[in-house]
Amino acid sequence: MKTIKILFLLFAFSTYGYANSTFTTTKIKTLIVHDYGGILVVLQDNTVPSAEGCNVKKQVILRRDHYLFKELYASLLAAFHHKTSISGVVNGCYNINNVTSIPIITRLDSNN
Repeated sequence: MKTIKILFLLFAFSTYGYANSTFTTTKIKTLIVHDYGGILVVLQDNTVPSAEGCNVKKQVILRRDHYLFKELYASLLAAFHHKTSISGVVNGCYNINNVTSIPIITRLDSNN
């Protein structure tokens, strides 16, 4: 019985992690094409949840290695230029210089 409890605890802690937190509706303040390999999206509001464990709450990043990069980038540009609100999902943090961790966009919704 003790072995089963230990195995259960090991399994429970090994599967713990951050996954797919939604950020609430906001507008894009700035889009930055940065040399570290991503599109940095500065949001007007602090809408990114702290559940992801990132230390930046007002920015998200679109990584170039995302399989829908072109579609997501086009959507970000359209929302920025038309001043359309966005919301979406982030998953994980992108670390820059082991100091700054920015939530990574995995889904983007355009809102009216």
